[in-house]
Amino acid sequence: MAVWCSRACYPNGRSFTANLESTCSLTAARIRTFEEYYTRGGTTPGGGNLGFSKQMSVLKEFLHGFEFIRMKPDEALVKGGLPKNGRARTLSEPGKQYGIYFFGGPSAKPLLTIPAGKYQAEWLSPVTGKVLSSVAFVTKDGPIELASPKVVSDIALRIKRIEAK
Repeated sequence: MAVWCSRACYPNGRSFTANLESTCSLTAARIRTFEEYYTRGGTTPGGGNLGFSKQMSVLKEFLHGFEFIRMKPDEALVKGGLPKNGRARTLSEPGKQYGIYFFGGPSAKPLLTIPAGKYQAEWLSPVTGKVLSSVAFVTKDGPIELASPKVVSDIALRIKRIEAK
């Protein structure tokens, strides 16, 4: 994929490949690479199989929940609250929409820096794409803590502004 799309550039100044890599880190729970599927008996051309197709479908639905082209990686969004070995990958359009993928813990209480406003947050399973928990919240300028439901390992968070800015 990187061969044909690595030269495309988006308004945030990052290449399509860089944006896609960030997004896959964010939403695709343990998507296996072409080589893993191919060597484990994938029979479809290109190495895909039913499991891979389902994961790509979850990723697609997650991304369709955003105006993705307006988002870019945002390392300043998560200020803390991750499990001991936890990590987070983020994409955002500050003040409007946020996508965060959390790795490595049964739960997280991320401390997020989101501008003042009213938002809707949805915790999603990256395996099934189902909403595990949903909450509306209002924040003033400053960090806010959102507790995730307990999960086996990874979880995704979608936050969208409710009111017009």
